[in-house]
Amino acid sequence: MYVKAADAIATPPGVIANRFFAPKEHSTHAFVAAALSSLVCSFLFYMIVFYALIESILWLKSWPRDEE
Repeated sequence: MYVKAADAIATPPGVIANRFFAPKEHSTHAFVAAALSSLVCSFLFYMIVFYALIESILWLKSWPRDEE
């Protein structure tokens, strides 16, 4: 169960990184640049996801409640 959850969490930035940041040549510089770019992409992706989650929670908490 934990492995499936970890795979589901890691899949979106992994797909983005494989698509856009895969090294084009077999050199140390290319692999280091790809790794750092993928890491930055992952941080940005999860930052956007957590920001959207927090904004959604705050938006839901601001709804007026019907208290009778």
